Amino acid sequence: MFFFFVDTQGGSTFGERLRSAREHAKMNGKEFAKSLGLKYETYIGYETKGTEPKQETLIKIAAALGVSIDELLGVSSRKEAPGDDIEKPLTHLQEMLQKPTANFRGREFDNRGRHELSARVNELAQRAEVLSEFEDLGDEDT
Repeated sequence: MFFFFVDTQGGSTFGERLRSAREHAKMNGKEFAKSLGLKYETYIGYETKGTEPKQETLIKIAAALGVSIDELLGVSSRKEAPGDDIEKPLTHLQEMLQKPTANFRGREFDNRGRHELSARVNELAQRAEVLSEFEDLGDEDT
């Protein structure tokens, strides 16, 4: 399946949006390609040569970067400012804690530490979800 990459966000290409999201996640191209199980040459083609990933690869990329597929494709209608959505860093933190080598300031967590932190991040994400639903209800009354 191929996608028609529509841009409603000011002239940027899929590759530019992909690179921007990857850089925002503070990963280099080689690291990111490896984390996705892709050859670097294949991945960098998405960023620089206009090649299109398969649907399942696009889903993996979006999940790994904590962005929506719509954002990568340039069809997102959300108008939030960068940094306003705490879901992305929470998702990224949850994913990092699933890796066997999660660390903080150079000190690696053991399984118990990763599990404990993961539980706290999940609680925070659930609380944020509840609060966001409450805020949405409050906005309807105004």
